[in-house]
Amino acid sequence: MNIKSILTFAAVIALLFSACNEPSIIGTDLIEDEQLNIQYTEAIPLEIATTRGDSVLTYRLGSLLNGHPCGQYEDPFFGKVTSEIFMEIGLQNPNSDFTGLEVDKVDSLDLILPYRIDFSYGDLSLPQTFEVYEMAENMTITEDYYSNNTFAVDDAIPLGVWSGTTNILDSTIIFDYAFTDTIIEVRYPHIRIPLSQAYKEKFVELIAQDTFNVENDSFFQANVLKGLNIRATELTEGMPVFDLQSSRAGLRMVYRDNIDDDREFETRQYLFRSFAGAIGGINASSVHIEHDYEGSVVGPIIDAVDQETIYMQGMQGLLGRVGFPDLSSLDNVLINQALLEFEIEELVENDLEKYPPIDQLRVMYRTDDGELAIIDDYRNIVNSNLPVATIVGGNVETRADGTQFYRLNISNHFQQILDGEKPTEVFLQTVYPQAQRASRVVLGSPRFKLTYTEL
Repeated sequence: MNIKSILTFAAVIALLFSACNEPSIIGTDLIEDEQLNIQYTEAIPLEIATTRGDSVLTYRLGSLLNGHPCGQYEDPFFGKVTSEIFMEIGLQNPNSDFTGLEVDKVDSLDLILPYRIDFSYGDLSLPQTFEVYEMAENMTITEDYYSNNTFAVDDAIPLGVWSGTTNILDSTIIFDYAFTDTIIEVRYPHIRIPLSQAYKEKFVELIAQDTFNVENDSFFQANVLKGLNIRATELTEGMPVFDLQSSRAGLRMVYRDNIDDDREFETRQYLFRSFAGAIGGINASSVHIEHDYEGSVVGPIIDAVDQETIYMQGMQGLLGRVGFPDLSSLDNVLINQALLEFEIEELVENDLEKYPPIDQLRVMYRTDDGELAIIDDYRNIVNSNLPVATIVGGNVETRADGTQFYRLNISNHFQQILDGEKPTEVFLQTVYPQAQRASRVVLGSPRFKLTYTEL
């Protein structure tokens, strides 16, 4: 960080936290032996546009999604988005021995998918169908996966099918067969997809071989089940999101276990887990996302210039672009504060309960290799003990008249633009990891509030 960036960062903190109301006093300890000439303007020209998003990270060891969207979601303004899940399954316990287990003693083999209620989006009241397929390709827990990645699948016949209403608030009963005489009735929001009799027979035959000892997750994934692919088949107006990190998520087998020679038995269960497998091991999971804007309201304005509004969405969706085409009036200045503000536009016949605005935005820029990177203003605050939302903004705020808006502090980054260190444009994006939410917003009434010191 150069000296101007350091001074800009310090000046921003001073502007936000100083109790003094006199502009000429702020920052006098930062620039010695010079009379400050602080200026304010909102006249810097802006180029406003909506542009397509890049593929986004969906899996990295140590940085996992908190929710996995799965659906075919048709937004009344933003077009269609499709998301499908790829997930590994692991063991509940290491060295699990199912030798001698007979298929007629397995009462059920179900895929359990708990909802991530706070991430699910849109109208989820319409019926939906999910299909489960067997992956024909292994995932690797040490590799990064993005929303444009996909994996080979044996999709001739689904392993299981579920149809119903994806009511994320509807707790469904499931019986928990502990290793006691007591059967516990558990309720939590989820869907349970029963796998077919044909696959159940194949699965039990593999794990019950006399010479087979299910030693660990890697062994299980190499020899029994590489992974599962979950897809939605119906086009609806909502995107359900599932919590694969839940301790309840995975492939649940309920079976009868003989306890003596008189054929007495107890009903038991075993969960082949989707997240924390044997000894807490991690299983890889990812989502493949596709957006289709044909025929949508937003389609014609993507990448169009001279716009007054920005259409933004999560997942692998649309970004806002803000360009600074003419900075000739800002020669040899020190940026004290640079704020971008946008009001949340109300869409006609838009139900804010079903389609609430994005919780938080952040500002990005393109590096020399074309990758999106977060600006230093955010990095500096994250690495400090200062409140992120207070300094860099990005949260939904509400004015006294009820107007909702976003305020984004780009002071340090804008100084870097003026110094020729960064490109003369920034991008607005939903907060990381954006792959897990389908939320969207329309931004209007752009304002760029700039306070600077002439040197």
